[in-house]
Amino acid sequence: MNEKHTKSRVAIIGTGLAGLSSAYLIKGDRYRVTLFEQGDRISFDSASVTIKNEKYDHAERIDLPMRASADGYYHNLMRMYEHLQIPLHPIKFLFVFAKAATSADGTAPVKGSDNEAYFIHASNLHQTPPPWPGNRGVIAHFIEIIFLIVCQFWFTIACFLVAPLKTTSSGYSETVAEYFDRIRLPRRYTSRYLLPLLSGVATCTHEELLQFPASDVVNYKKLSHGKQHYAVCGGVSQVQAKLTEGLEDVNLNSRVIEAVPQVDGTVLVRWQSTVDASGRIHEQVFDRVVLSVSPDVAGRIFKPLGSSLAKLPTRQVESSI
Repeated sequence: MNEKHTKSRVAIIGTGLAGLSSAYLIKGDRYRVTLFEQGDRISFDSASVTIKNEKYDHAERIDLPMRASADGYYHNLMRMYEHLQIPLHPIKFLFVFAKAATSADGTAPVKGSDNEAYFIHASNLHQTPPPWPGNRGVIAHFIEIIFLIVCQFWFTIACFLVAPLKTTSSGYSETVAEYFDRIRLPRRYTSRYLLPLLSGVATCTHEELLQFPASDVVNYKKLSHGKQHYAVCGGVSQVQAKLTEGLEDVNLNSRVIEAVPQVDGTVLVRWQSTVDASGRIHEQVFDRVVLSVSPDVAGRIFKPLGSSLAKLPTRQVESSI
């Protein structure tokens, strides 16, 4: 019997880090892996760009979206990088907190206008005292620093000592908004500093973040507190190359329409080529299917989970450099 027919056929839909990691782990003697990606390149590194410095004749790879990882919180990811022998380097951030200028009706940012920066935070306090934003008096800036030190100290202590409630009067676990109220964090601190920072990490609005389970924020703070952030030397293209090494069946420009379970336990995958104007639908049968895509896409592909996954919020974001 042909060797290919003795292996279990596995389709992995999506070529982000989850999809590539899954393919890396199961490829081998037991499984024949097929990757599906609707883009024209493997997606994990597809949005990254290379910026060349003409003055110093040096090129730098910039990962998009940002691929910084906090040691402690991303423990399994760091272990995988170690296993793959991926070189990492610590990175230091400067977070600029600013008020976005709005239009006359106060509803939309004015394009091209200057935003008013009111604070600059150096990650892990690598610049002490923090940089001065330049538009505030020295005394006012000093008072703001003292205010932030007190608030941050209390927030840190609370995360370690005050556990989020598992069940509230609503019947659900405590939200971020409820937790902030219970530990009495000043609204100025949460609205001007904590929410902008955390919503940037979670790529969501302030209102959406406030409805997150409080345990998400508390665990992130506890596990990442005092830890360094790391990035891959030379960009995540190195990770992508390691994870895809030896993979032969990669279908690019292939949009999966649906995955349908069959009575014999297999799964029928229907897909279309994004470069074929005829719109022809292709069909392939697999023993297993891995959905390594966002919840909204997974719900459209695998109908039995559609109603459940629709409850998970997703958001499209745009990166700029």
